[in-house]
Amino acid sequence: MDALLIAARTLHFAATASLEGVFAFWCFVARPAFRNADAVPLEGRLDRQMLVLAWASLFVAVVSGVAWLFIVGSQMSSIPLAAILPQGVLNIVLTQTQFGQDWRLRGLLCIVIALCLALQGRAWKRASSWLGLIASAAFVAALAWAGHGAAAEDVPWDGIHLPADLLHLIASGAWLGALPALALLLVVARRDDRPQWLEVARVATSRFSVLGVTCVATLTVTGIANTWFLAGSVPALIGTLYGQLLLVKVALFVAMVAIAHVNRNRLAPYLERIASEANIRARAIRRLGRNALIEATLGFLVLAIVGIIGVLPPGLHTEPVWPLPFQFDFNEIGAGAQTLLEVATVLFVVCLAAGAIAANNKRYRGATVALAGLVIFGGIGLLALRPGIARAYPTSFYAPTQPYAAPSIARGAPLYFANCAVCHGASGEGNGPLAATLSIRPADLTEEHIFAHSVGDIFWWVSHGRDDGVMPGFADKLTPDQRWDLINFVLARASAKQADATGSSVTAAAAPAVPASPAPFAPISDSAVGVTTWPTSISGISLAIGTRYSAMLAFSICPRSS
Repeated sequence: MDALLIAARTLHFAATASLEGVFAFWCFVARPAFRNADAVPLEGRLDRQMLVLAWASLFVAVVSGVAWLFIVGSQMSSIPLAAILPQGVLNIVLTQTQFGQDWRLRGLLCIVIALCLALQGRAWKRASSWLGLIASAAFVAALAWAGHGAAAEDVPWDGIHLPADLLHLIASGAWLGALPALALLLVVARRDDRPQWLEVARVATSRFSVLGVTCVATLTVTGIANTWFLAGSVPALIGTLYGQLLLVKVALFVAMVAIAHVNRNRLAPYLERIASEANIRARAIRRLGRNALIEATLGFLVLAIVGIIGVLPPGLHTEPVWPLPFQFDFNEIGAGAQTLLEVATVLFVVCLAAGAIAANNKRYRGATVALAGLVIFGGIGLLALRPGIARAYPTSFYAPTQPYAAPSIARGAPLYFANCAVCHGASGEGNGPLAATLSIRPADLTEEHIFAHSVGDIFWWVSHGRDDGVMPGFADKLTPDQRWDLINFVLARASAKQADATGSSVTAAAAPAVPASPAPFAPISDSAVGVTTWPTSISGISLAIGTRYSAMLAFSICPRSS
């Protein structure tokens, strides 16, 4: 079912973009080009081909949109596709869901677009082209209510998400959808030896370049905003399927921009040459058309990725599986090194921009100097960053599935005594009955060092053991939720010990993490160590303001052995 939905979404995105692109090309590129070149009689030939493209796009958009609607109805109702109509599911989806209401509006827009296409051969075709552009842009923009942007919460900044999504869709349709139309015009211009076509190709390429730059700028700004809302962290970008596909999409977008740059700065100027260089201009037109088709193909791949990520949960809503063996811990970098890193980063970016500008202007000496700056400042940045490089695990950026609160800690206490106390000791100080028999002394789980590790790292060690081969993993004995309960217990007890050691002076050190809603516990029988332990008194629950503790509530579980 997901494969069918992805296929329907991809075809629908491509068809709707093509529709908007045809009208945008008519309004902003083709009609002005023919008018400026005094080649209006030649316009009908291109219009006929563009009408075929537009009607085909409308047909695919309608068919794929209906398929998308049926698949969503089947998923919502858990009813097979064949039974959607007989059981009235389609009517419910159309009338009682936001998705259905959006599709009803888009159905009306399809009718308006069809009328505008039917009027293209009439005297009022220019007015119908502008109306068709508005309707097709609305047709594309309405897809935002079928995506993640429509689910943004009513909180500050989230209100930007939906407008950014709307602009992103409109800009992508105008640029990507107009590329096939540009390729059509260039093919016709190359095959027709009349001089008017050369002027049409020159003006059309120049005007399309302005349209493309505007759309690319809009896509860049809105794409950054959408990425922030849906995958606003490095782990979410490189550690989730959603983020990885988003990076592939960005790479394809960069490739398209690079091709557009070649068209604008390398090929388009050849169309300005004098008539004696007609062969050069013909080759430029051929290469421009070929590049437009390559851009359109890359654009279709981008839309295919959009079709896939639309059925995935956003990166920020997925546990990232960190793919690298290292991570950067900026807390380990000294203040001086951090300043050096910041300065080196700024200068690296400046050199990168200067090098790009110099290369674009064919100032190769300046580009060489910028490249040397990249090497120098990149090396300085890496040296400053080196102390912050730390070992990482696939779960390093996991978030706990169990909240750091009293109920979770209460559930973790018996798990600790049943599985960990035999080595780490009932008190957690690394003095369990088996500690003396081990080649490496078990860690003291009450010391401050435990807070230097992310909970994701600790989860990995509890699940898979340590690299030293002494500590075993418990993934086969404890469920993920139980492992988080166990970690919460260990952290709560370590926080309590650190709180007990707090003096009356105020320091810059962070206070131990405080669990929510502390409450006393019942005694725990621990068969693993043969003792009955009490997660005490809440000797560890302390509210201190001013003299002994500095605005901190500490929760402690300090077991006593009988």
